[in-house]
Amino acid sequence: SIRQPQYPGGNKAMTEFIKKNLVYPESAKEQRVKGVVRVKADINKVGRIIKTTVIAGIGYGCDEEAERVIKLLEFKVPENRGMRLTFHKQFNVSFTPPPEAPKQPNQVKIEIKYHVTKSAD
Repeated sequence: SIRQPQYPGGNKAMTEFIKKNLVYPESAKEQRVKGVVRVKADINKVGRIIKTTVIAGIGYGCDEEAERVIKLLEFKVPENRGMRLTFHKQFNVSFTPPPEAPKQPNQVKIEIKYHVTKSAD
């Protein structure tokens, strides 16, 4: 049977790596875009990603960013009896907008000035 490439440290480590390297695009931030980009990747016999294709995108720069991060991954490929194989793997990369900064209550400054006028009584 053909043994699949493994990410060193497993899926949890891979998820951490993606989270750490993913940059939420500015245009997506402005639009508060949220969603999952599905990327198909081809992994060569030495565990490098040689090609990525976005299967389902959400736009606003997220698709390109998902591809960029997936291309950074490197896998350990077990020996498959000398066969030169290309593996295909699908990744789901989630984009969640950072929480909006809590709005500071408006500081209201009130200045009261008194004028004293002598009343003619």
